[in-house]
Amino acid sequence: DRHNMMEKFSAKQHTCSDYDDILQTYSRLVDEIKGQKVYFFESCVRLNLIPLQKAVQDHAQGWLTGIGELLRESTLKKMVELEEKLKSLNANLEKKPASLDELKEVLGTISGIRNMSMDTDFEIQDIIERYRTLGLYNLSNLFEDTEQERCLKLTSNWDALSLKSKQVDVQLTPTKVKFTKITGKQITKFKGNMSNFAEDFMANGPSSIGSDLDKGLELMQEYSVKLKEFENQRTELVNAEKLFDLEITAYPNLIAVSKEMASLKMIYS
Repeated sequence: DRHNMMEKFSAKQHTCSDYDDILQTYSRLVDEIKGQKVYFFESCVRLNLIPLQKAVQDHAQGWLTGIGELLRESTLKKMVELEEKLKSLNANLEKKPASLDELKEVLGTISGIRNMSMDTDFEIQDIIERYRTLGLYNLSNLFEDTEQERCLKLTSNWDALSLKSKQVDVQLTPTKVKFTKITGKQITKFKGNMSNFAEDFMANGPSSIGSDLDKGLELMQEYSVKLKEFENQRTELVNAEKLFDLEITAYPNLIAVSKEMASLKMIYS
C-alpha cells in the first residue's frame, strides 16, 4: 500500500531532482484526470463518471501530497543540521584563546570554514531549491512560513560567518605570532629529547643485549611505549607547524629509531 511504499522510499537518500521527477508524474496525472470527459452516452444511457474521476484524482493527489511531505521532512532535517553546524562554528569563533590548544581549536574552525565554502554553498542552494520545488507543485501548505524565512536567511548567515572567520583570523595575528615562538621553542626542546632518546636506544635498547632474547623482548615493549610517545609529540608539533604556516621540521633521529624498531619487530615476532 501507499504507506509501505512511502516508508521504503524515505529509507533512501534522494536528490531534489528525484523528488521533482515523481512529483511531476503525479501532478501531470492529476491535470490529465481533470481534463477528461465525465459524461458519456451509451445508447440511451447517460454515464456519470464524476465519482470515478474524483476517486482517481484523490488517489493521485494523495501520492503527490505524500511525496511532498517526505520532501519537506528531509529538507527541514537538512536545514536544521546546517543551522546547528553554523551556530557551532560561530560559537567557536567567539572564543578567546588563552592557550595553544584553544588557539588550535579556533584556527581549526577558521580553516574548516574556508575549506567547506563550496560544499556549504551547494548545500544551501539545494535546500532553497527543495522549498522552491514544493511551491512549484502547490505544496507550500505543507510547511510553515517560518521555514521559508529560515531558508532564505541561510545564505546571509553563511556569508556573515565566512566574513567573521576572516576578521577573527586577522585579529588573532598577534596571538599567532606569540604561539609561533612557543612552538619553535617546543620543537627545539623536542629535538634535544629525541636526540637523547636515540642515543639511549642505540646504547641500551633491544639491539644491545646480544643473544638474550627474553631481555630483548622486555626492552622492545619498554622502548615501543617511549617511541609511541615521541611519535605523538611529533604529530602535535607538525599540526602546529601547519597551523602557523611553518616549514615542517624533519627529525632524522626519530626516523632512524622507527626503522630500527620495525626491523627488530620482524625478528621478535
